[in-house]
Amino acid sequence: MSTQQQWQITGTIRPYVGAPIPLGVFETKSGGDPSWPVEKHREGGMGKEVAFTGLPTFSDLTIGRRFDRVRDAELYRRIVGLRGADASISAQPLDPNGAPQGRPYTFTGKLMGATDPEVDTASTSVSMYQLMFSITDRA
Repeated sequence: MSTQQQWQITGTIRPYVGAPIPLGVFETKSGGDPSWPVEKHREGGMGKEVAFTGLPTFSDLTIGRRFDRVRDAELYRRIVGLRGADASISAQPLDPNGAPQGRPYTFTGKLMGATDPEVDTASTSVSMYQLMFSITDRA
């Protein structure tokens, strides 16, 4: 048995010029789910229906974490300027003690968007931001 908290989500963005940018550890991940189109065909003479599966596609993936001014202010500014850059996101299962267990799931694709940290001067809620990726493969 495992819980949603037994994962370590990390990412890297590869700018068009320069070294890859490690994003560090994120707190939330959603999406990246595979699906396969299915085409059905029935032969003549009331034959049985046959299903043909197509190549997989993947839903968009979103990762998020608390906005830390020291860690994220300049990193977030830089990331927003890299729209469309290649990226990889890793989701590593962890055992109950926080140790890696098994192989991570690795998603590859393109940076497609970001959600700025919300601001409300009357709130003490944690300020979060998100990065969105268009996923093209998963290993």
